[in-house]
Amino acid sequence: MFMSSCGEPFKNPAFNDVPPYFKMEPVATQVHLEGNRLVLTCMAEGSWPLEFKWLYNGTELTRFSLEYRYVIPSLDRSHAGFYRCIVRNRVGALMQRSTHVQVAYMEGFVDGERSQVVSQGEAALIFPPQIHSFPRPGITWFRDGRKIPPSSRIALTLDNTLVILSAVAPDAGRYYAQAVNDKNGENKTSQPIVLTVENVGGPADPIAPTIIIPPKNTSVMVGTFEVTLECVANARPLIKLGITWRKNGVLVNRGLRDYGRRLTISGPLVSDSGYYECEASLRSSSAPSVTAGAYLHVLEHPQFVKEPDRHITAEMEKVVDIPCQARGVPQPDMVWYKDAVPISPVKTPRYKVLVGGSLQINGLLPDDTGMFQCFARNLAGEIQTNTYLAVTSIAPNITAGPSDSAVIDGMSIILHCETSGAPRPAITWQKADRVLASGSVQLPRFTLLESGSLLIRPSHLSDAGTYTCMASNSRGIDEASADLVVWARTRITNPPQDQSVIKGTKAAMTCGVTHDPSVAVKHVWEKGGSVIDVKSSPRLRLDGNGSLHITQTWSGDIGTYTCKVTSVGGNDSRNAHLRVRQLPHAPENLIATLSSSERRTINLTWAQAFDGNSPLIRYILEVSENSEVSLPEEPPSAPPQTVIASGRTNQSIMIQWQPPPESHQNGPLQGYIIRYCLSGLPVDCQMKNITNPDQTNLLLEDLIIWTNYEIEVAAYNGAGQGVYSPKVTEWTLQGVPTVPPGNVQAEAVNSTTVRFTWSAPSPQFINGINQGYKLLAWEPGHEEDVTLVTVRPNFQDSVHVGYIIGLKKFTEYFTCVLCFTTPGDGPRSTPQRIRTHEDTPGPVGHLSFTEILDTSLKVSWKDPPEKNGILTGYRISWEEFNRTNTRVTHYLPNLTQEYRVTGLTALTTYTIQVAGMTSKGQGQLSSSTISSGVPPEMPGPPTNIAISNISPRSVTLQFKPGYDGKTSISRWLVEAQVGVIGENEEWVTAHQLANEPDARSLEVQGLNPYTYYRSTHCDMMGYDHKESL
Repeated sequence: MFMSSCGEPFKNPAFNDVPPYFKMEPVATQVHLEGNRLVLTCMAEGSWPLEFKWLYNGTELTRFSLEYRYVIPSLDRSHAGFYRCIVRNRVGALMQRSTHVQVAYMEGFVDGERSQVVSQGEAALIFPPQIHSFPRPGITWFRDGRKIPPSSRIALTLDNTLVILSAVAPDAGRYYAQAVNDKNGENKTSQPIVLTVENVGGPADPIAPTIIIPPKNTSVMVGTFEVTLECVANARPLIKLGITWRKNGVLVNRGLRDYGRRLTISGPLVSDSGYYECEASLRSSSAPSVTAGAYLHVLEHPQFVKEPDRHITAEMEKVVDIPCQARGVPQPDMVWYKDAVPISPVKTPRYKVLVGGSLQINGLLPDDTGMFQCFARNLAGEIQTNTYLAVTSIAPNITAGPSDSAVIDGMSIILHCETSGAPRPAITWQKADRVLASGSVQLPRFTLLESGSLLIRPSHLSDAGTYTCMASNSRGIDEASADLVVWARTRITNPPQDQSVIKGTKAAMTCGVTHDPSVAVKHVWEKGGSVIDVKSSPRLRLDGNGSLHITQTWSGDIGTYTCKVTSVGGNDSRNAHLRVRQLPHAPENLIATLSSSERRTINLTWAQAFDGNSPLIRYILEVSENSEVSLPEEPPSAPPQTVIASGRTNQSIMIQWQPPPESHQNGPLQGYIIRYCLSGLPVDCQMKNITNPDQTNLLLEDLIIWTNYEIEVAAYNGAGQGVYSPKVTEWTLQGVPTVPPGNVQAEAVNSTTVRFTWSAPSPQFINGINQGYKLLAWEPGHEEDVTLVTVRPNFQDSVHVGYIIGLKKFTEYFTCVLCFTTPGDGPRSTPQRIRTHEDTPGPVGHLSFTEILDTSLKVSWKDPPEKNGILTGYRISWEEFNRTNTRVTHYLPNLTQEYRVTGLTALTTYTIQVAGMTSKGQGQLSSSTISSGVPPEMPGPPTNIAISNISPRSVTLQFKPGYDGKTSISRWLVEAQVGVIGENEEWVTAHQLANEPDARSLEVQGLNPYTYYRSTHCDMMGYDHKESL
């Protein structure tokens, strides 16, 4: 079957193979975090068997297999790129649309601290330090811990450059960039950038306009939310700088932002493409304007305007056109594939790509049958469509059919069936009337291969029979059959056994076999790898059932025997060892000597003789007394008495004793031998020789820490050493552990608790009695401030568990575990770095109110001292005091730290609450009560205006403020008439000063030399007072 135009499988009545088709195309782009697991899936269906292959950036990643997924267990940035799969079956092959895999990561800033210098009045461009990150992080600029917002003098460009226009001396300082990756949530802060402002020329000298950040050529796709072009210019005085935009020479008035520095186009369309130019000019100045421009290209994703049918049938030697046309911006390139291989009209002149993208095939051949794909690609992406071309007029023909075959039970076998025909024949395998495998049927153990052959794996005895391969297409059917014989596997079921026989008796080695009755079996026996010829000796006989008989066994028959069974139904072999026992030989080299240590004792020694291939049980000794032996003086016959041992340190033991009874000393004592060794271990003992018979104590030193020793004492005289005293045992004192606990793992279980698991050190390294464990945690850089928890030892469980609670929230800690005994602590485990879980933040800092008016006020705050996580925003609410039904709530971004509350009622008390928020929720509320102001009135005019410090380009105005209108003065304005003075002449703003309500003087700069001015000075409500100069 084939796909119909509705996307459902389309069945061709002539045969039942379904071409491969994709149930779902992958997304064009997908972003994953570095370290995560990536699973790419090729969602395709069609007739069995389907095989899949994966490509990466056009290079083969895998070979064709039945695996439809590609798995990367742990992504890293090198895995980013374009992936696509190819699926194939007997009908043909298709190539999937590619998916762009992007890997999100962020490292630290590369650059260290740097400095830069700018002349006063020029623009300072502070480029963000280099950082390796994807996607490009958002940059927030700070100076002295305060965020820098854009303003008339401050521009933040699209590439995160900080631009300070018309720089002045107060702009000097240390600037920092904070980068935030919005995909993985990581943030980094740069090293400081130190800006120095040099005083060059007069502070009021005009500076002609210059464009320092020109627009850049930009491409964007239709459907994008918005696109922004920017143009940043500098001049002095900055207040007179104006920026205008034109598209293809036509003035643009909509979408202007940030003092005209940005032009934003919402929902860009193809018609928005063009040349955009910005012009920077200085009003009321003879300085020339400057321009800069760039092209905006709005791309449109390819769309098919003409596609082929899902199935095309054509006759041999005819001409067929496969339609495929697409539109888009720019115009898409059309690329054709046959069975996932690019079509080259140069290599195959019969294939021709027509104007518009359609494919023409001349003189159709049977090999032209297959899957044809048309890809339309441009800068915005790619789409694909496909069709199955069936070249008819050749009936199916089985060119290499199956042959009669035999297979052993449990083995695999392939029955071949190679075909030709147009269209390509569908293959069906049958046994009797049962369909085993086809394009739509596949029973367990029976696999239809891509070549048309049948794989049976594993074979069973029941698989024996006649198999038929049937090839069919729209022109007819061809069949071929073959018989399959399945032999039962030949196996040794009664193998030979290891034997031990007495010399001269018989030995019988069995080798019973089960096999297919129609199969002949041959037995071969080997000894030590050499074949046994049973005809070479009358002692050997081989039965018909394979048993080997050996008579009159002797030592030459000892060895390993192997029974090997060979047949067309399989081979098998088994081993057994034969041992021949006999009487042992008499001992050799018998020597008798008088014992030097025991009275009335003779020592006998001999060499062990041959054991007769059987373990010796005992020796028999016979003694006869021929004469009396006179023995020499004897050593002490009794050990020292009252032996006592006591541990003194962790490496020493004190030994004390009394001499043997005098009746057993057998002569004058000359000293003592102290023998000591580790208790219970097969190790050599150490000796101490005391040559003073009057000394009855000894301090054993340089012993092993916390170890049990066995100690014996023996006396000796001129005749030799006596017997040792009974062993006494004593431990050296405890030491500290010498190894840390093992398998230490630490993990945060919540925002204030860390769970530890560990295994106890081996007892041999504890060096004492385990008193417990100490769990330690400290912040990096604060090793002296350690949080410590003691845990009692647990002798029942192999894995110990402990907790440290009360830690700081969302804070990094180093953690470790140590074991301790009574004398002290053992070594710490390797520190592990963990972070406690995120939690809701604490209260915000420094909640304050300014600009309190009758209907509005400004609320300001600082970050919570205890963030307890990554701040995601703030919640602010206000309500009339004790009237919760009037509550108004707003949620603000995490970088916002001030908000103007509007819509208040004059002279009313309000409760205002602010709280930080993390992913865990809202933090503790900071609340304050405040009353709104009285309604403002028109302020009075300034009085007592005086002019002083007159210079060619500036003057100083002194004044006394008038009535403030029941609120703070927000702005002072100085207006002037220039040149010819008259009541009807235009007044222009010469100077303004904001947020200085207590000002008593103003310096007006930027004046023209030798020019007559008439000025008026007013507050924000408009009262004025005129003066001339």
